[in-house]
Amino acid sequence: MSSSNHSINWADAMRPQIGTESTAIDFAREPMPGETLHAMLAHLKEQNGPVQEVRFQGMPTWLVNDSKILRAAFKNEQDFPPADIYRFALEPLIGRNFQTMEGAEHHIHRQLATPSFKPSMLKHFDLDYLRDLGNELIDRFADRKEVDLAAEFTHLFPFIVISRLLGLPRDKEDQFQRWALGILDYMGDRGKAIQCRNELEAYLKPIVSERRIAPAEDIISALTSVNVDGESLSDDEILATLHLMFSAGASTTHDAMGNLIYGLLSNDLWSQLGDGKTLISDAIEETLRWETPVAILPRMVSKSTAVDIAGVSVPAGSIVLFALCGTNRDPSLFPDPEKFRPGGHDYSKTLTFGYGYRTCPGMHLARLQLNAMLQVLRDRMPDITLLDIEG
Repeated sequence: MSSSNHSINWADAMRPQIGTESTAIDFAREPMPGETLHAMLAHLKEQNGPVQEVRFQGMPTWLVNDSKILRAAFKNEQDFPPADIYRFALEPLIGRNFQTMEGAEHHIHRQLATPSFKPSMLKHFDLDYLRDLGNELIDRFADRKEVDLAAEFTHLFPFIVISRLLGLPRDKEDQFQRWALGILDYMGDRGKAIQCRNELEAYLKPIVSERRIAPAEDIISALTSVNVDGESLSDDEILATLHLMFSAGASTTHDAMGNLIYGLLSNDLWSQLGDGKTLISDAIEETLRWETPVAILPRMVSKSTAVDIAGVSVPAGSIVLFALCGTNRDPSLFPDPEKFRPGGHDYSKTLTFGYGYRTCPGMHLARLQLNAMLQVLRDRMPDITLLDIEG
């Protein structure tokens, strides 16, 4: 589960609204390996059904693990207002952004903040450009027989892509990654996260001001000049959007990259990549299903009234956990769901990027990066194998 976007003490903030602690498993305090999580979700659903009480940071919380129910919940913003959870999780740390807004305000600010990530706007960051970035990273370790691809490739690539989309100095790219990862570790080190946020904002503020005066061909310039129905973004709103891109966007992509490489290598599929575009595309979609980058997505029930979810009454103001990884391994939708089988499933049934109007706007860029990354590694490292670090 991704716990990177929690920016306050959930238990202290929410317990007065929803009462005493539950005795069930705590999804925030009991991290577990991927396969353990998948097995546990399957067991809980089999034993107790698709909706059940668990805990999150010691608080009573409801786990929702059913594709049909979640699709309806994603579209039901009256009972599951998505902005509420982001106000607790994001706004205190990075400021107001389109995810913390509702209604017409959200509609306008989403249009203001996200047009640069539509496929038509990524023409300067096509596969050739992204492959060049990948080759740039591989050149740093190409002469070595062993390499930690997570540390030296997958954890770096998405941050460099975001940095260059924003038009930021290349000699600061490592620092941008450190700032972003520091912000993501709010739950582990609150002081460091706040310091990283402050340092990143101090660096970005003059750049935003410069782009307003002299725009370039980059996303910061686009954010300073975009206008929708007479509305534009303030400097603070631009900074909040940039924080969101560095943290949520880059971090989930590097998780997906690691999962993709591991899935192919651990299933002896690397040598089959060849020049096959179909296998690459299928492997990407299978990875997004098999090991969902954001495994569990928190939401909140409306504060005004209790909500019935599949016959379970969930109190007003409660946290609910959308088990995206559980629904993506539902055997009724995906035969042999625990197996990594590129092209073996109907990927239109996955909920990896959410569902409905608030579907993740960065999914096009994420897929593009995964495609470029895989092509470069295939070409430059055709004989790559996993190192048994426990052997």
